[in-house]
Amino acid sequence: MWRTPEFELFVAPAADRAEFWRVAMSLLIAGLVYMIGAALILFAFAHWVFELSIFPGSGSSEDALRTVLDMLTSIAERGATPVAIAMLWSTFLPLFLAVWAMARLHGRGLASLFGRRRGFRRYFYLAALAVLAINLPLLWLLGLGSTATLRVPPEIWLMHLLWFGPLLLLQITTEELLFRGYLQQQLGIRFRSPLMWMLIPSVLFGLCHLSGVAEGWFYVLWATAFGLVAADLTRITGNLGAAMGLHLAHNFVVVALIAGPERFDGVALFHLQQGVESPIPLQLLELSYLVVLWAAIRLWLLRARLHFRPPATI
Repeated sequence: MWRTPEFELFVAPAADRAEFWRVAMSLLIAGLVYMIGAALILFAFAHWVFELSIFPGSGSSEDALRTVLDMLTSIAERGATPVAIAMLWSTFLPLFLAVWAMARLHGRGLASLFGRRRGFRRYFYLAALAVLAINLPLLWLLGLGSTATLRVPPEIWLMHLLWFGPLLLLQITTEELLFRGYLQQQLGIRFRSPLMWMLIPSVLFGLCHLSGVAEGWFYVLWATAFGLVAADLTRITGNLGAAMGLHLAHNFVVVALIAGPERFDGVALFHLQQGVESPIPLQLLELSYLVVLWAAIRLWLLRARLHFRPPATI
């Protein structure tokens, strides 16, 4: 029931060198590469953008370096300015390189994490269009015209998209390769239960979104549910196309199109006003939106009979 023919093809490249110690070693390497690479990127922003003297020979102490790193991390996590968004999304470059190293440790190429080529672009566009088709009318029905303000002139916003677009694609591609590509494949080849190859990667994905804001743990819950939706789409399509389309379009809407209070609004075109009253709790609205989004994409896939076609070779 859970393991579709497409999913079997998706996890097949992970069959060789599937030892658990390789998975543990890969995750350890990825963590180290990401932490070191992210710190270097933050320090580079501090030196060349904020003009802070923090590198060796500048007279900076270890405590001063730690203070600067904490400050930059806090700025990036809030994402309140274009520079903060650029800092945060740039840190996905070392993580992307780490995922490549993880695949190589298993004797695999990075392309094997994407799944089968057949239908990839079609699934990608289908999921992205579904997100936009649901979000745009929904934003209007919730009173976008009365509760949101134009944050920046459209021409400035379009200029921001020139650099933000590639970084956004880097971010969602890296996360999908890690959680739905590498982890779902490696766990899927070793375990039959979806609790292992769907739930565990999704929970880890959710925990990576824990932040210091008041709704931090709800955000973890929501991100875990999002991970389950993406994992399910991967399960029925046999590749990351639908998951990447969903992820890209969703992040574009909530980061670049319209951002809520205390959210990543550094490059947003619209900004929701603080304190807007709603008869329905925001958390319930967001979870309901995710369920509707998942159901709509699944229905579209079903009507197009995309995942009922005989599986093709990778």
